[in-house]
Amino acid sequence: QPRSRGLGDVYKRQGRQRARRLGVDYDYYTDQDVIDLYGKDCHICNKAIDFEAPRQCGKKGWEWGLQIDHLFPMSKGGSDTLDNVRPAHGYCNNIKHASVEYMEKFRGYTNWSARNDH
Repeated sequence: QPRSRGLGDVYKRQGRQRARRLGVDYDYYTDQDVIDLYGKDCHICNKAIDFEAPRQCGKKGWEWGLQIDHLFPMSKGGSDTLDNVRPAHGYCNNIKHASVEYMEKFRGYTNWSARNDH
């Protein structure tokens, strides 16, 4: 079962501040809301997310931990609302970056050999 890592509230607060700055819609939602609605797999590669992995970039194993991805990036006018976010691996979300047309580019790109269970 996914558990809170304590950073979720910080990320959400920063997300709401960024949404206000960018002038896009935002709502309050939790990481658990996203997981309950969209599942425990990365929406980009469809592989399981490691909920024990750290969420901060650069820490060992962060690539396979949970990040909340905006389908339509806030930097391109997308909202910070539950209908515009999905669970993703840190690595997958990093590769996608702020691309709207990421699925065609992403499929087949990921190097899963670095991860033992894939």
